Amino acid sequence: MLAPANYGSALAAKGKSFIGRVTKGISNGFSTGTQMLNALELGSPFQWGLALSDVLSTEGVAETGAKPAYGEDACMPFVLSGIRGYDGILMKIVNEDGADGTVRAAAANLSAYGATLDFSVDDANPTFTAWTPRDALAPYAYRALIDENHSSIVRTEGAETFALIVEALQCKDGAGYRAIQQEWAAATDALEVADDSARHRFFMLNTFVVDDLGNPVDDHFIEFFGPDHESNSAPMLFFHDKVIRDVHQNLVQRPAAASTSTARR
Repeated sequence: MLAPANYGSALAAKGKSFIGRVTKGISNGFSTGTQMLNALELGSPFQWGLALSDVLSTEGVAETGAKPAYGEDACMPFVLSGIRGYDGILMKIVNEDGADGTVRAAAANLSAYGATLDFSVDDANPTFTAWTPRDALAPYAYRALIDENHSSIVRTEGAETFALIVEALQCKDGAGYRAIQQEWAAATDALEVADDSARHRFFMLNTFVVDDLGNPVDDHFIEFFGPDHESNSAPMLFFHDKVIRDVHQNLVQRPAAASTSTARR
């Protein structure tokens, strides 16, 4: 996969806006493909469905009995994405740290982790249940490329990008896959901020809240506190001001509404 929006794109909501329609122009009927953008919007039910059918299981991998989409005897996924952003004067307005101009590195990376927090019995000490990867390959092979943006990566003009694609295509088994995954992860982690515009160390947190009857709560608000529940200490103010970079609430396809937060690691 080259720069895939596996977990959505922050630009999807902008594409449905007035500015997005004007950009498409009268020759296109000011149409931006609403249904496609709904699916690509951060925290969309479509992405939740894909993640829970292909990547994670809330109750264990045996809950469906279906063959996993990914695995040594199925599809072995490799993901490459840039973290450079666009160079054009007009396109620079959509750039953000940790993204290739269109897709965030954290949204391109197929690997994900999930958990259920149940507050129904004890709201001070919720029950924590970790979700289970659906196959033994996880975490999946992902490599961030410091010199690529969302447009350049598909042209594979860079020698490094082309070599990585060839390496992925030549992988023959699970042992080879895990070796590449570890190699790519180490290379991505080693991308310290040599160029200040190439910051990539972010993660995305998707939340989906239901009440005690199982009904979705689409107007929830997530707030973070310190160990002693303090909310106005210097570390907590730093966390909310400097760590949390973006919050997006998905209200398009109710009732399965969710919110997405992006934060620095």
